[in-house]
Amino acid sequence: MTSALIECVLTQQIAALSECFRLWRSAWNLPRVFWRAYERPRLATPYRVVHRAGSLRLLHFGSSSPAVWAEPLLLCSAPVSRPTILDLGPKRSVVRQMLAAGFDTYLLDWGEATPADFSGGLSGLVAESLIAVAEVIRIRSGMPHFHLVGYCLGGTLAAIFTALEPALVKNLVLMAAPIDCGAETSLLKAWTEEQYFDVDALVGAYGNCPGASLRACFALLKPVRNFYGKFGELANRLDDDEFVDSFVALERWARTGVSVSGTVFRDVVKSLYQRNDLVSGQLEIDGRRVRLDRISCPVLLLTATEDHLVSPRSTLGLMSRICSRDVKLMSLQGGHESLAVSSTAHTTFWPEVAQWLADHSVPRTGTWIRPGDEVVGGPPFYHYGSIHDPQARFPQN
Repeated sequence: MTSALIECVLTQQIAALSECFRLWRSAWNLPRVFWRAYERPRLATPYRVVHRAGSLRLLHFGSSSPAVWAEPLLLCSAPVSRPTILDLGPKRSVVRQMLAAGFDTYLLDWGEATPADFSGGLSGLVAESLIAVAEVIRIRSGMPHFHLVGYCLGGTLAAIFTALEPALVKNLVLMAAPIDCGAETSLLKAWTEEQYFDVDALVGAYGNCPGASLRACFALLKPVRNFYGKFGELANRLDDDEFVDSFVALERWARTGVSVSGTVFRDVVKSLYQRNDLVSGQLEIDGRRVRLDRISCPVLLLTATEDHLVSPRSTLGLMSRICSRDVKLMSLQGGHESLAVSSTAHTTFWPEVAQWLADHSVPRTGTWIRPGDEVVGGPPFYHYGSIHDPQARFPQN
């Protein structure tokens, strides 16, 4: 046998053994997928609950070092899903990106609607809940304003809040937020058209909008991908531990829907999607007209090119309707959830977002202890899930 033939045979044997080991690793990981699929969705970073109001909770995240920037930062999640999407895992966490950049970080968890939460609507979320949360953050930080980052419908609420209370928001960041629903071209927008969807009938029958209904609706927007395609990708990458962990965590988040207050759901469908009241200037919150031209703070708009829930045009519709002179646009290749969880987003995208916020922040000077907290004997952090590596809790970039 010639040396070339021997080399060819060895190369093929190595490739065959490598594929064999990959398949064995995939088979070994399969039970792990089923085991983790039944775990409860959980936040990856330790937190303390600093405010409660009904099902709403305001979470504050600790850091291994004092905050670098004077203004605190509030992450406003969407009331139609669980906030775990913003803190999915150690390497896919918007929360940890903000902590690593030196921000005193809070997360608003809207919780799940109960029969007692039937009334209130958008006015209740903004004029009562967000105002109360803002007051808690201002008292704890001693600062007159804070950074506000809103994801999806949480971004819409953030924009409404900023328009009503512009003095309270230092910088506004919107992630895939539906603003101009008249420019929306998604299938979701078509399904909510008045001639196709009777929201009053649904709310009348159920009271609150069931989480299972929302979950099914979102899944049917991309049925091939959600019921078949992504599982094929999982089968091909079962040997990749990091991919498996991220896939299972995202699936748990997607399949654990939350019930939404019936009046909130009705207001979102009618006022935002069907009538486009926010952009037309007809939206009223607690008797106050929402005027987007009152937003004058720096604004950062984040969109995903293949977003099937909120088209970039809808988010970018805010630009021509605000008075901010400092507006930046950033776009990521990927879908709706990619903004929060993709590896690309956390490798390049979010560090750039954090830098933009840092450039628009005031550095903190001197040793800082939050009012009401003692160095010794302060309230403990709740660990919403196990964290095995103490050094990985608050990674420093």
